[in-house]
Amino acid sequence: MTTQPSGDLEDPHPFSLAEGPFVRVLERCHLTRADRTPRAWVFVVVAWGPLFVGALYKYAVGQPPARILLDLSVHVRLLVGIPLVILAERLLEARCRGSVRQLYDGAFADPAQLDPILHRVERLRDSRWIELAMLVAVIAVAQSMLWGLMAPTGFFSGVKDAGSLSFGHLWYVCVALPIAQFLMLRWLFHWVLWSYIVVGVSRLPLATIATHPDHAAGLGFLASPVSAFDTFVLAVSATIAGAWVTQLIAGTAELPQFVPTFVAFVMLVALVGLGPLLVYVPVLYRARHRELSKYNGLALDYVREFHRKWIETRRDRRDLLGTQDLQALNDLGGSFETLTRVRLVPFGPRPLVGIWVVALLPMLPLVATTMPLNKLLATIGHALLGGLPA
Repeated sequence: MTTQPSGDLEDPHPFSLAEGPFVRVLERCHLTRADRTPRAWVFVVVAWGPLFVGALYKYAVGQPPARILLDLSVHVRLLVGIPLVILAERLLEARCRGSVRQLYDGAFADPAQLDPILHRVERLRDSRWIELAMLVAVIAVAQSMLWGLMAPTGFFSGVKDAGSLSFGHLWYVCVALPIAQFLMLRWLFHWVLWSYIVVGVSRLPLATIATHPDHAAGLGFLASPVSAFDTFVLAVSATIAGAWVTQLIAGTAELPQFVPTFVAFVMLVALVGLGPLLVYVPVLYRARHRELSKYNGLALDYVREFHRKWIETRRDRRDLLGTQDLQALNDLGGSFETLTRVRLVPFGPRPLVGIWVVALLPMLPLVATTMPLNKLLATIGHALLGGLPA
């Protein structure tokens, strides 16, 4: 595997997703941290700072601010979304690096088969053409907004009339929004790369052990990067909530209209975040039944011997006190119970609940001011049930 500076000289298998042409440019400009991830405040200042200065100038000369600045999603996207996306990148870098290290340290796969997967990911990560394509895409979206082909503040905009082409409008559409969208698109690209690793590893002969206490045959660490995905979902959900608040304030929409979209959003992020791990269903199924078959034979032999020794021979039962036979029988039962609790996916309910919680969290202030909680839950439940009557 290609050796990359990792900041951890003791790591025999360095791997990083926080590389690429974009990061190298930032490093030359001294705009990265020690972990080689971008400094969030730089992007916030560049994207939002001129909007703030322009609004102050308008206020000083007695003019109203640019209409686009009345959209709450503009400020949430730049002041909250950008820092959260960069934080999600730092978390993804740490979690993915740790997971790759455990793949090697735990000898789950032959390095000769694992290395090519990581080599391919590193080549994609370092591709200038991919990052250039992302940059062209966000610029094209910005131009389509500038010429009125899309809503001026994005897909979830609450302000339809952008007004004249003020400085604030031009700066946001041509500079600030492309910066925010590029960072989000780049993060999603890195998540696709990690998903590729997850799927690729599932196709290798894996040295799983079903009695591992993680109830995932030792592969539970593969779900660790989902915590970084949670942070990314929080950034997206906060931006959506800001746009919806703007629409509610402008009177162009009502809260129930957003429920189907929100339900679809929650289902989508759960699928994107946990979907790649579903390929391990056959892997864990085989591991569970393979070990159950072996332990079944071992348990049968042991309990028969235990029964013959302590039941059929009618020995003094007081001899059981302190004997290793009884403790071994209990330990065997515990191992067998662990086998029966092996999941078919390498994650429990917590990651799924975590994704849903962070998706819902930014919506709570919006809901609290417009709809009672019981009514909201009833509406969401009605949508989840496919429109069936309550």
